Amino acid sequence: MAGGSHPRVRASPAGHLARLRVNRRTATSRTFPGAGRVADPTVRRIRELDNRCGRHVGRAAARTFGEDVSVARRTIDGRTALDRSGVATHLRVAYTTVNNWHRHRTRFTFPDGFAHDGGEWFWLDDIDRFHTAHLAAKRAHLTKVDRRGQPDDLVGSGEAARILGYGSYRNLPDTLYYQPDRTEGLPDGRIRRYWHRRTVWAVADARTGRQSTGRTPGTTGARKPHPYADDPRLQVAVELLTEAGTGEQNPRGLGVELAQRLRVGERTAQRLLAQARLVAGGR
Repeated sequence: MAGGSHPRVRASPAGHLARLRVNRRTATSRTFPGAGRVADPTVRRIRELDNRCGRHVGRAAARTFGEDVSVARRTIDGRTALDRSGVATHLRVAYTTVNNWHRHRTRFTFPDGFAHDGGEWFWLDDIDRFHTAHLAAKRAHLTKVDRRGQPDDLVGSGEAARILGYGSYRNLPDTLYYQPDRTEGLPDGRIRRYWHRRTVWAVADARTGRQSTGRTPGTTGARKPHPYADDPRLQVAVELLTEAGTGEQNPRGLGVELAQRLRVGERTAQRLLAQARLVAGGR
């Protein structure tokens, strides 16, 4: 062909190139583990790892090569049993979560497993009892919710945090913080969020686990009057506003000017200017 190029040769299924590839369709067509002939060398290697190193190693290798690993659930002596992968799927939690429960089973009161057919298994009814008690213990640590007020009242982030018993609006769950009922744009570009009390109560009722309530009381210093208190950049912002007020500086584009002076982002500069105006006004 022109340019010295050679036509592409497609190896036949029986060719040596085909034998070097892992046939994922063949690998995923078999249930792992299981009986039957194993023609694919990759699957055969996985099962060798399973037998020598434990089922969890073989299954990890199977996931790497695209093997379809079904939920490990068996009936043993008339009772349903699960291995760790089965527990994770049954409870809809991560496999690492099950490992953590098992590693610290004394603290979590995770049920003891038993050996069967070369693997570790857990009775399904023991797992269900454990999970029910585990969720109840988590709910017991939830903060107390303030149910006072009218359901249609609009509250800001600080009041929403107080209703939920949290120490700061920073502890608001994402399901609430990023889904406000109403928003208000501020002059400095920030967004103020509002929620109906009923929305806050609904989020509180949907909680299932422990929620951080901020720092331990007494571990933080005296409360600052505003976020930029004792920040030397605030004085620079006040001075820039003074220059603009005396005609020495064009009042337009103050955010850009302050950002250049302080070498900060323009949004940070706008926040500093907003606080500087409050300070200059005696607030």
